[in-house]
Amino acid sequence: MQSNALWNLLTKLFSFLAIIFLLLAAGLSYASYSGMTENKLPGMLTVLFATAIAVFAIVAINFINLKADKELKEAAEIANSLANGEYYVEDEIGAQSELLAALQDISFYLKDKTAVADKIAQLY
Repeated sequence: MQSNALWNLLTKLFSFLAIIFLLLAAGLSYASYSGMTENKLPGMLTVLFATAIAVFAIVAINFINLKADKELKEAAEIANSLANGEYYVEDEIGAQSELLAALQDISFYLKDKTAVADKIAQLY
């Protein structure tokens, strides 16, 4: 879970840096084309650097989004199975995230309560 938080922080940081560098590149390009400076190299290098950062941020965000979509689909399937009365053991779910761990806890809770209800039913 720590790596997810780290990746989320890094993607936000790179997105912010891309915005800052793109604004800086726009200012440098404007200064170059308006004649305030004769050297166009800093503006072009800043554009290239900002573009690289932006592409990295977009790719990282897309990978995070794909992973989240996969996790949500898996959680939806597990929740549907739980609603149909199926139980899961730890090995089947794997509890790779907080959501899946919560669904696993729900499964254990329902299994325990079913066992209690069965014992009560056997008494009567």
